[in-house]
Order: sequence, then C-alpha cells, then structure tokens
Amino acid sequence: MSRKTILFALAAVFASIAFTLPNAAHAQILSGILSSSGPSHAGYKPGQTVKLAIKVEGPDADIAFEVFASADLTSKVKDGQDGFVKNLSDQTGKKIGPNTYEIDFPILENQADGDYTITQVRVFTDPNARMTFYYQAPADFSPVHVTVVNPKAVQKPKITVTELPQ
Repeated sequence: MSRKTILFALAAVFASIAFTLPNAAHAQILSGILSSSGPSHAGYKPGQTVKLAIKVEGPDADIAFEVFASADLTSKVKDGQDGFVKNLSDQTGKKIGPNTYEIDFPILENQADGDYTITQVRVFTDPNARMTFYYQAPADFSPVHVTVVNPKAVQKPKITVTELPQ
C-alpha cells in the first residue's frame, strides 16, 4: 500500500470518527478534520490551510468561550530548513456551531516540510471568570497528524564577528 493511500485513509478516518475525552467533569473534546484547502493525502503546501473542528461536550460544555490548538513537527528537519517554522498554532478558534470551534492552521511560506501532530488543545472560559482546561494527546484525545510539503530551502549564511576598536 502506498504512503499516499495510507495518508488518505487516515485522513478519512480522522474526518469521520469523533474522539471522546475521559475528563467528563470538565468538558469533552471531539477532534477531527473538517476540510482542507487542498488534498490532505498529498500534504499541505504553503498558502493552504489545515482546518480542524473541536467540539466541546458534557454537562458544562456551554462555559467554553475560546479554544486554542497547537501542533509540533515530529519528523526530522529537512536540510536547508533550519530556520523555518516548526509548529502550527492558532490563538483563537472561531465558533461554527453549538460548542463547536474551527481551528485554522495556515501553512506559511517558511513552514518546515514534514509531519506535524496536533498535540495540545486548550479550552478557555468567559474572560470575566477565566478558567483554562488543558488537553494533551494521546492522553486526552487521539492525535491528528498532518503532512506539510515545502520544497523550499535556504542555505544558512556564514557570519564573521569582530571586536570594534574603541
């Protein structure tokens, strides 16, 4: 089975399965891929956007006011991309339905090529009575994996440092 076929199958699974968190005392987060601005099985390219849905559920789900998610590069940094951005983050998700938020990760021109894993989700309550609930993959939700394809490379310039006369 080819890597593209496997990645496509995984994307389809993540898009159709909801992942429930064990922490029912607070809120439960369901995470999955809603859609993308490009084919996820081939990887996201600079200018495209990874989109996730985070649904807050449970008896106190209505206290959710904002959500935040982040992803880290889990593969080796490609040669020529040492100074590139190696994470994905979005400060605030937009509400797209009852207790459901969309998180957008724009892929930057200087985004490092490789595999990223959604590793953390935070749910914030009303700013007047702020509480923050932290969720870590894989303990609290099944991790979502995305691939970024960026062929760009920059050769690190050399420098010379000298002391100036007084």
